[in-house]
Amino acid sequence: MFVYLRNNTIIALAALLGKEKYDYLSKLKCRELNKKELVKYFFDSYKPNLLFSTMDSLVNFTTYLPADCMPSLIAIDESTMIQPSDLTLFASKMQSMSFESIEFVLVGDHKQLNPYNSVASLSPLTVSPNVMLMNYDAMVTRFTVVHRCHPDATELISKVFYGGFLVSGK
Repeated sequence: MFVYLRNNTIIALAALLGKEKYDYLSKLKCRELNKKELVKYFFDSYKPNLLFSTMDSLVNFTTYLPADCMPSLIAIDESTMIQPSDLTLFASKMQSMSFESIEFVLVGDHKQLNPYNSVASLSPLTVSPNVMLMNYDAMVTRFTVVHRCHPDATELISKVFYGGFLVSGK
């Protein structure tokens, strides 16, 4: 585990430990963990109750998740870009891997592009899960403060696409 910390430039382990301890630990021979072992170690150590990621990242990551330490809440970012069928399959797979029930939070901008469907005949039927849930009066929270754009860009986007509801956080 030390090799991961030693090579991390953000942690600056030598400054934290002092030269003597750092040099001593640097001489120890520790094997590197493979990805599955590292993920298991992380989940066993921290026992996170929330995962926050895009679904693309989570799909590639699910085989490494330990069933006995699954989070109780998964927040899926950019969820307006996924197909409802993909979300259903993913949620079903995650639930089948866990001993406890999992709740999902979808985070996405319903004004962005709809999911892309590579099957041309089905593309008119494509609606994001977020829009489907909004149409069925699911609980929705709207974020209206934008921190990523210049205030003038936020104002323009707000007027053109959001009915003037967005405000700049800068």
